[in-house]
Amino acid sequence: MNNIFSAKRFALLVRKQWLENYLLFVGSFVVLVAFDFFVLYQNNNWDINYKSPRFHFNIEVTFIFSLGICAAFILLAYFRTISTHTKQIAYYTQPTSTLEKLAATFLFMVPVMLIAFGAALSISVPVMQSTYDSFFHTTTTLFTKEEVSAMKDAILVFLTLQALILLGMHTFQRYAIVKTSIAIIILFFLFFYALPGLTFNWILPIEGFRNGSFDTISYVRNHEYGQMVYKGIPYLPSYLIYVYWFALYFKIKEKQL
Repeated sequence: MNNIFSAKRFALLVRKQWLENYLLFVGSFVVLVAFDFFVLYQNNNWDINYKSPRFHFNIEVTFIFSLGICAAFILLAYFRTISTHTKQIAYYTQPTSTLEKLAATFLFMVPVMLIAFGAALSISVPVMQSTYDSFFHTTTTLFTKEEVSAMKDAILVFLTLQALILLGMHTFQRYAIVKTSIAIIILFFLFFYALPGLTFNWILPIEGFRNGSFDTISYVRNHEYGQMVYKGIPYLPSYLIYVYWFALYFKIKEKQL
């Protein structure tokens, strides 16, 4: 018997989790599509008298909120499987290895979630954009360079938070959501305020400043022959997502019966 990973056991585990939660998944997807339509309508100007030299159909807010809603639904489905002590015992004692449990969790949390999220946007965005173009008799742009950068950051941040919440669910036996939320607030302060502030006010020259996306920092230092830009101080979250999933594996292994 293969105690590390069995494709058959993994398939049975995925099937079991799907059958337990498919109604929630389907219902959540319908709600997500409806939510996307609503936010796309609310976040764009539909005033017939609106005149602009450049019409742009804004989907950035919809993208971020939709991603958050999708992540919340998938976490809710997972929380249902370990929400009580009895369910936790059943989860840890089922005849599957730690790697199979982690792989099944990853499958639903990342690929399935992103596919559902993308499918919802693929339904709502073309319909609303074509309606918007017909309404104003124009052709709108959809993505700007800044929006693409923000969307990439949003995916990375949500996946990191998702992994941290999963780790909290398996770490804390009571009030897991509350304790994990407190941990997230502390980490947010640490990585977005304390460490950058310490670095740029104490370690780096006073001319330094923070710039860039969530996971990159850049600063400028004045030299005798002009300014030089230094980049690449990774704070959050490019590497933490791997740390959280790695820690989650050992946390599940620790409780495996």
